[in-house]
Amino acid sequence: MMNNKQETYPKDFLFADVIAHTLLNLYMTVAYSKRYVPAHTRNDILLRQLKGYCKSEKYKSIKTDIRRLINFGRKSGLALEHKMLEIQSMATSQPVPVSEGSDLARFQDCLEQLNHLCLVDVEASNSSGEISSDTLYLNREEVIGAFDKQGNVLAPIKVYIPSEKWLKAVEVCEQNGWRLNQHSQHNHSHIVGKCTLPPSG
Repeated sequence: MMNNKQETYPKDFLFADVIAHTLLNLYMTVAYSKRYVPAHTRNDILLRQLKGYCKSEKYKSIKTDIRRLINFGRKSGLALEHKMLEIQSMATSQPVPVSEGSDLARFQDCLEQLNHLCLVDVEASNSSGEISSDTLYLNREEVIGAFDKQGNVLAPIKVYIPSEKWLKAVEVCEQNGWRLNQHSQHNHSHIVGKCTLPPSG
């Protein structure tokens, strides 16, 4: 049962959070899309994500600001992404996508190496579609939620790895500075792993 007393956040923090994670959602979608993503599709991806924030009680205090962005995106002729990057750059010295060397950049490098081992799909782990035995699956929303707006990792990242590729995937992750631990057996073809950074020092 939820507590009636909701946690409150400064509006600037909430708006920066919306901007960062909306852009991050876009870049994750584009990075692992099997097809070219044209400008109008990028705009639609941003609008869909912003509409979702409008429905969240957590962002009620900045709903008007989010709606302004949505209206801008509808009327500006595909300039929404540029506008959001401008807002992002004013809020932090590091615009999204985050800088080289960040945890997120390192994780993306690791995924690129894993993609040589087996196909990486960041969409299907959250769907009821057919699961391929030679594909590594991630839930895109879980990946996005695992990083803050500076690209620092906040939580373990769940991955669904083909059982026959598991040992090699552990090796690839270690080579890229990540630790992959077995969490559970998803089905006969996939192992659920959690990807974390080893403790520093």
